[in-house]
Amino acid sequence: MTRRFNPPPGWPQPPAGWTPPAGWQPPPGLPTPPHGWRFWIDDEAPAATTQQAAGQKRCRVATLLQRAGWRTWASVGLISIFALLGLVAGVSGALLLGGLAAALVGTIGLVRPSWTGTGSRRMAGALVTAGMAGLLGGTVVAPAVPVAVPPPAATSTRTSAPPPTPEHATATQAPTGPTTPSRSATAVPSRPAPSTPPPAPGTALATLNHLPVKGRAPKTGYDRDRFGDGWATRPDGCTTRQAVLRRDLADVRILAADECIVLGGKLDDPYTGTTFTAKTTGFDDLAVDHVVALSDAWQKGARRWSRAEREAFANDLLNLQTTQSRVNASKGDGDAATWLPPNTRYRCSYVARQIAVKDAYRLSVTQSEKAAMRRVLAKCPQQRTPSRAAARKAVDKHPTVVTPTKPNTDRKKAARTDPRFPTCKAANAAGYGPYYSGRDPEYGWYRDNDHDGVVCER
Repeated sequence: MTRRFNPPPGWPQPPAGWTPPAGWQPPPGLPTPPHGWRFWIDDEAPAATTQQAAGQKRCRVATLLQRAGWRTWASVGLISIFALLGLVAGVSGALLLGGLAAALVGTIGLVRPSWTGTGSRRMAGALVTAGMAGLLGGTVVAPAVPVAVPPPAATSTRTSAPPPTPEHATATQAPTGPTTPSRSATAVPSRPAPSTPPPAPGTALATLNHLPVKGRAPKTGYDRDRFGDGWATRPDGCTTRQAVLRRDLADVRILAADECIVLGGKLDDPYTGTTFTAKTTGFDDLAVDHVVALSDAWQKGARRWSRAEREAFANDLLNLQTTQSRVNASKGDGDAATWLPPNTRYRCSYVARQIAVKDAYRLSVTQSEKAAMRRVLAKCPQQRTPSRAAARKAVDKHPTVVTPTKPNTDRKKAARTDPRFPTCKAANAAGYGPYYSGRDPEYGWYRDNDHDGVVCER
């Protein structure tokens, strides 16, 4: 390996083979050599020269990295984040999001290179080009999305089919040999959606479906007297209320002078599921409830009836049920959407009875009322509507006949008759009453509001 002298720029070329002697110093007047200049070159070390060039390239790359500011790193990080997010959807997503970010950063760099750290508009343009290439590549690589074609709708009219052609015959006739059916020729029958079976005839659900659905009309013009003046008198001489009490009570006690007058009894209240014993003659704790309230009927069709039709409705035994007064007061004029009996076991029968009454008189129901009835009957779909014959079931055949005596705690008052007070309240305050129909002349002096044959009850 030989070494030769390498003069710096501006120095004269020495003679061939000249070697500077020991302690040689450059003569004055020659240009100053560049810093780090190598005066000796090994002619037989090309590999070393190649390594030196690679080292110089690495130095330039390191210099560029050192010169890169935070804006450059922010741009690179933004593009990388977008590419990683798109990688969730596959290679196409990474190319699309990465290309979009690169095109966006490059476009900003074309306007303001310092904002993105690209250094020059040439580098920004290259970034835009790379971004567009990424968008194009992502579009090409993205898989095609299959489009679902809905099956043709079945028509209700029947059309005559054309005579089969050879192609049709081949497709429709059964193959004679083992063949592999194509995907297009294999028809997959669609599975019909499960449908709710229709309710059985005679059930409350079936009758409910026939009731008209309308909105609630205003209560304007309603009055209890529009449905008759109190309880009607039946052919046997008893009032409707007295007949309902005889029907619904057990261990009935009646007045000897007038068997229509019920003095007491035991009620198995279906609304509450409890047993209640009425011991007083006034029956303040018992009430006869209209299953379909009169006010509710007025708002849903009864306002168009005649007075005779409304009176028949108010006295229909199918629409009457004895219950406790406090329960009747809590119901008011509510329908099935706003009130149901506290006894949940009776709700199916109660709703079925309302449906029977409304069907008999063609009364409408509101949408919310119908929905509430459906919810109740969903637990008893076979519940049948009651008949009027069931409402006229036999009364107690063996009531206890009672002959009450007039309570006279004051002998002086008992010696004289009632001076005919203006009200029963005044008569009770003076110690008089009660008065029974057919026995006491005072009965005709006072008004029997509940038509039970007893006035001025204490």
